[in-house]
Amino acid sequence: MTFNGSNGKSYNTVEPPIGKGGEGTVYRISGIPDYVIKIYNNDKRTESRHRKIIAMINSPMPSDAMEQITWPKDIVYDNGQFVGYVMPVINNNEDLNVMYSDKYNCTLSEYITIAKNLCSAINSVHNAGQVCGDLNPKNIS
Repeated sequence: MTFNGSNGKSYNTVEPPIGKGGEGTVYRISGIPDYVIKIYNNDKRTESRHRKIIAMINSPMPSDAMEQITWPKDIVYDNGQFVGYVMPVINNNEDLNVMYSDKYNCTLSEYITIAKNLCSAINSVHNAGQVCGDLNPKNIS
């Protein structure tokens, strides 16, 4: 599908999606490998969420925080209706759930390091005057 950004750019999604959750679906963007697009489920496309994404874009995160998190870069619309946003892709490890599975034999020290890194990332968001709104193990790598 093709979506229009608030900046005038068009974004073409690549099938299949790379992730799906309770809020929406995440797709790669054709020709833009460093970004992905999150398309909200129909019931999540609210005006309050639209205003929230606008506020987030108007309050960019410091570059040091962006080493640990992702943040909306553009709002996307379908036929003039808000449907989602574009954000930088994160190409790192598996999600947090995997770290607690039988696949890994983490030591106590490694678990403590994971916890410290998570706290550091959340702290960087809070220091920027923002709140973590969709914090779950599948969104943490």
